[in-house]
Amino acid sequence: MMCLLFFPAAPPLLLKSLPRITPQESISMLTRLDHGISLSLKKLTSNFSNLKEGQNQVVRQTGRQIRKGAGKNLKSVNRVVNGRAELGLGKRWKVWW
Repeated sequence: MMCLLFFPAAPPLLLKSLPRITPQESISMLTRLDHGISLSLKKLTSNFSNLKEGQNQVVRQTGRQIRKGAGKNLKSVNRVVNGRAELGLGKRWKVWW
């Protein structure tokens, strides 16, 4: 014998107490977050601007600096593209400046 229970997604009282966020506000919040992350990444890569373009070189940062600056997934500087460091952000993401 099967018994199915259905629960609402969120209690109505909780939904009323949550602030309404417009799409424009959410976009501006994401933009500010992205700007903050890119600033901290630029700070990390400012030391590598003198490397030659196309040079394959892995420059390790300490784990503490990486976690503090750009999140846990930032591992290394992979190579230099157009005078800027290309950062490896885990398996899927790359950032170029």
